[in-house]
Amino acid sequence: MSIECRRAISADELAECMSIRDAVFVAEQNVPPELERDGLDDDCLHYLVCMDGAIIGTARVMVMADLFKFQRVAVMPAARGAGVGGKLMAFMMADLAQRDDAGAKHFFLSSQMDAVPFYQRLGFEVCSDIYLDAGIEHRDMKRPIAAST
Repeated sequence: MSIECRRAISADELAECMSIRDAVFVAEQNVPPELERDGLDDDCLHYLVCMDGAIIGTARVMVMADLFKFQRVAVMPAARGAGVGGKLMAFMMADLAQRDDAGAKHFFLSSQMDAVPFYQRLGFEVCSDIYLDAGIEHRDMKRPIAAST
């Protein structure tokens, strides 16, 4: 099994990332399409993870003044449990840590409640109470860039 992570650059790669997000968030989790497609994709960096050449996961990162905000982290159901989500997150954090503006930022995300332990294993700490986003319970989490994965 070969796993590769990289930035999504081509229009075809971005379309596959959107297809994965539609499958996971809209079809599987019943997130309304207008909430999933929020109009912010052009302002984000997009990443993907491939298994044996097939794109099976994606995420986007919004670069903000004081943080890198991870969003839309999605892995296809058949690929879950194989460690690809952790590899994708580790790749994104390493890639972002190399940016010239990384020193003034930290990592941030809004985690669905069932994914909180996954992000805690990656060094993220809960920093909010539970709240609803698209009808799903979430908690905000943060992590310093210098933390080890």
